Amino acid sequence: MKSSKLALPDSFKNLLQLPNHGKKIITQFLKTRPYAFLLGIVIFIYGIVFSYFTLLKHYAFASYAWDLGTFDQAFYTTLFHGKLFYYTPELLFNTSGSYFAVHFSPILFFFLPLYIIHPSAITLLILKSFILALGALPLYMLAKESLKNEKSAFLLAITYLLYPPLQGANWFDFQPQVLLPSSSFLPSTSCSKNAGSSTS
Repeated sequence: MKSSKLALPDSFKNLLQLPNHGKKIITQFLKTRPYAFLLGIVIFIYGIVFSYFTLLKHYAFASYAWDLGTFDQAFYTTLFHGKLFYYTPELLFNTSGSYFAVHFSPILFFFLPLYIIHPSAITLLILKSFILALGALPLYMLAKESLKNEKSAFLLAITYLLYPPLQGANWFDFQPQVLLPSSSFLPSTSCSKNAGSSTS
């Protein structure tokens, strides 16, 4: 008797080849953009380290009602109680209880889909660390476009992450202003690319 071999479908064969294909892509990326890869690692490490230490601070009861408690309650009441960014620490001065009555900040809606994954102050602290860290990426892209040198752009992005005022802001609870670095660098990067393409 002849032993019949199991014939695998082509789609399954392609699936088995995906790991090797992924390795080739990573290897090619490392060769062509080593500084971008290194920056990705540094951004991840920054996010992990500052998440860890800000959580330690929170668990040591060293976080505050202003601003971490305010935003934690405002997000929670919006999602689960149908009250738009309602918070109580300032009810004496803000009788409506809505954060929008004091600070009109539509950017807060950006955080809601992320907050609902794990509704907690912990989520806000982790988000803050990684959002601030990700500001290094558009800065790197902007510097690379302007300086035409990936190494210099990488060093500038590292300088941003090592900037003491940035780390100080990261250390203090939570504010929606954490989006400012990324939202400032991204339009500048786009303008720089458009300017470069128009002159060429």
